[in-house]
Order: sequence, then C-alpha cells, then structure tokens
Amino acid sequence: MKTGQFFLFIRTLFNCGAACTTSVATVFLLSKGISYVELGTIWSVYLFVASITDFPTGGLADIIGRKKTFALGSLFNGVSQIVYGLAPNYSLLILAAILSGLGSAQVSGSLQAWLVDELQKENRRKQVGLYFGKARAYGSIGKFIIGLLIGLLMKNNLKILFLISGFIYICTAVVSVLFFNDNYGDTKKGISISKKAILHFIKSRPLIMFSLIMTIYYLIYTVFIFIYQPRAIELGLKVNSLGYLQSLNAIFMGLGSYYVGKLSLRIKPKILLISSYCIFFISLVFMSAANLQLFLGGVVFFFLATGMYFPIYKSWSNEYISSSVRASVMSLLSTIASGFNVLFQVLVGWAIKIFGSKTVLLAISLTCLISIMLIYVIALENSKNKSFLKT
Repeated sequence: MKTGQFFLFIRTLFNCGAACTTSVATVFLLSKGISYVELGTIWSVYLFVASITDFPTGGLADIIGRKKTFALGSLFNGVSQIVYGLAPNYSLLILAAILSGLGSAQVSGSLQAWLVDELQKENRRKQVGLYFGKARAYGSIGKFIIGLLIGLLMKNNLKILFLISGFIYICTAVVSVLFFNDNYGDTKKGISISKKAILHFIKSRPLIMFSLIMTIYYLIYTVFIFIYQPRAIELGLKVNSLGYLQSLNAIFMGLGSYYVGKLSLRIKPKILLISSYCIFFISLVFMSAANLQLFLGGVVFFFLATGMYFPIYKSWSNEYISSSVRASVMSLLSTIASGFNVLFQVLVGWAIKIFGSKTVLLAISLTCLISIMLIYVIALENSKNKSFLKT
C-alpha cells in the first residue's frame, strides 16, 4: 500500500470511530443526569490530561516511531469509548475522560508527521495539503454512512454507539501496527528533543501565532459542542435525528476539506484560512437564531468551515517545522491550545448557564476576527522572511 493510500485508509477508519459518538456525546452524557458544569468538568479533565501529555508524547513519537505512537493512542481512545458507554457513575466518566485525553495526546500530530516526512522522502512535499484535505473528505464518507445509520436505526439506546466506536478505534490500532514502515525524528534522548522543539517554537513568530489561532478554534469548537445538540432538540429536532446532523457534518466537512485541498495548490493559504474563519463567524450568528432552519444553516456552515480549516492549518504550519522535531512541535502547538481550553470548558458551561446559549454564540463569534488578524500577521512575517511557502 502506497504512502498516501495508507494515510487515507487509516485516517478514514479512525474518523469512523469518532463519528459513532460525535453527534450524540453531549446528549448522552446529559442523559446520565449530570449538569452542564459537570459536563464541562469532564471535558476539562480530558483536555488537561491531553495538554500535559501531548508534548511529551510528541517527543515519544519522534523517538520510538510516529505510527506506533498513533496506534497506541487509538487503543487508548477505544478503551475510553467503551468506558464512557458502560460507566454507571460520574467517577467512571472522569476515568473515561482521562483515558481519552491520553489517547488524543498520542494521536495528536503523530500520523500527520509520519505523512509529511514520507512525502518529503518521495519529493512530494507540496502534496501535503492535498492529502490532508482528501483524508477529511474520505473520512466524511464514513461519517455520512454512520450518521444515516444512527438516524434510521437508533432510537434511545445510545450506549451501543460508544461500544462500536471503541471497537473501531481498537481495529485502527491493530491495522496501523501491521502495515507499512514507520519513520522517526531526532532519536536523541527525550529531554534533548523536547528542548530542541521548545527552542524551535520560541524562535518562530509564525508558530506562536499558529498556536493562538488553534486556541481560538478550540474555544469556538467547545461552544459548538456544548450548544448544538441541546439547542437542536430545544428547537424541535428529535434525538434520533442528530444522526442526520452527523451526515450533514460528513457531507459539508468532506466538501470543505476536498476542495480546499485542491485549491491549496493554486490559492494562497492565508486566503483559504481567512475564508474559513469568515464562515465560522456566519455560522455562529446563524446558530444564535430561534428558528430551526436558520440554526441548521449555521450548523452546516460550521461543518463546512471546519473542513476547510484543518487541511490548510496543518499544511501551512508544517512549513515552519523542522523534520527532526516535527511530531514534537506539532504536539506542542496542540498542548498550548489544549492548556488554555481546560479553563474554557468550565467557563463555557458556566457562561451558558448564566447568559444563555444565544449570547454565548454571539460573543464567541467575535473571536473569529482575532484569528483573521493573526493570520495577517503570519502572512506579513512570511513576506519579510521569504518562507518556504507562497503567501
């Protein structure tokens, strides 16, 4: 199996595992009798664990192998989903969050770093954005099918979805171990590579800007996850119809990823990334409406913007990262954003309780403007330093 084909297959399988629970996670956890604040605490624990282990596991990926680290993360994710589904009490939900955080930390940046270096060896470095876009587009096909099945077959027994998700994640781990070669970064001692990665980050103003952009995205996504499922039901959508929203997610995220990957070969990355944040802004405003149709339009725009955002963000930020510390620095970017987001989880739950979902949506929409300003700063830095990538 060729490099690109393996990446697309394994990423699609992983995305299918995520798709089983994404559309129902908030509603499922709230159905266990927990409050929004407790829900925020669960997400905070997940993010805290992910943030404090993300950077060390990035260094681990560079040392022991990027693909092996990804497989281990997939295994942790699988176990966490099973615990979520079977947990009879709040304490076990916290345990599931810890396991999920450990899994996410190991997955973060490892498979992407593997792909970038493999394509670089084959002198196909310019195709990174294309493959990131294709991966999300292909993964969306699986999400679409799973979303339809949830809408057609599932009623109120949401627990089974978490068990299926766990099984798929574990299969992903097994498949990724059995096929294709691994690659590595700098194989020096972990503390040496960590110091090297931190220095690499500190000396790069664009990477600092990218970490802030990712932090803002995490904040926007947190608000979306907290609000869209309960608000959809409040506006008249049935619980089993949340699966159809997952199918919409698959369609529009897939379209966004596929076409932005194609466009990345011709259009400047700053234009594409700014466009994604403009669409995020529109989506949040639409979602604040009290009309179900406008709300659903906002959800669709959010899915489209997310599909556009990730391929460009990952391919553009990678241009500033040395191959020897690629997984470490990618994990460091995620660690910084996740660290801030630990606090956001509790604050968002509190803000929704005090001010209501409409006010929170409108307030968070303004953060899109901050991201656009940061993107311009990166573009200016690009033109000054004549970076590897076109601007």
